[in-house]
Amino acid sequence: MLFRSAVLFAALISTVIFSATISSHVQASPAARALERLEGMKEGTRRANRIMGVNTRRVPWCGHAVKYAVRKAGKKPVASYASARAWERWGKRVSKRRIRRGDVVVFRSSYSKSGRHVAIATAVKGNKVKVCGGNTRDRVHCGWRAKSRIVTVRR
Repeated sequence: MLFRSAVLFAALISTVIFSATISSHVQASPAARALERLEGMKEGTRRANRIMGVNTRRVPWCGHAVKYAVRKAGKKPVASYASARAWERWGKRVSKRRIRRGDVVVFRSSYSKSGRHVAIATAVKGNKVKVCGGNTRDRVHCGWRAKSRIVTVRR
C-alpha cells in the first residue's frame, strides 16, 4: 500500500511539473499567444474591427495584427505599424537561424502592394517557420512558411 501511494504521488508530481513547464513555455511569448487565441477570426467582423482598430475589409491589416500582439507583449509597436515594411526597422535584427517564438517576421509577398507581409513567429522546424498573422485568407491565420521568403526577423 505504501509503495502504491508513493507511485501515485510521484505521478502527480511529474504531471504538475510537466504542466508548469508547458504553461511557462506558452507564457514565454505573449505576442505569439495573443494571435494564436484569435486564429480563425474573420476579417470584417465587429470583433476583428474592434481588436485591430480598423475596418479589416477595407485596408491591409497584417501590421495591425502585429501591433496588437506586440502591445499584448508589453512592447511599443513601430510608429507606422500599418505598413509591413515599417516593421523591418522595429526592434533588434535577429538571424533567421535564431528565430524564436514571439519574434516579428517580415516576408516577401506577391499579394500585397508593398511586396511584404508581417506576422509573429510561433514555432520553427528545419527550413520553415510557423507564423500567426492577420489578413491571410481573410482572417487571423497560423501556418508554416519557408525561411527563404523571410526578409528580416526582429525581436
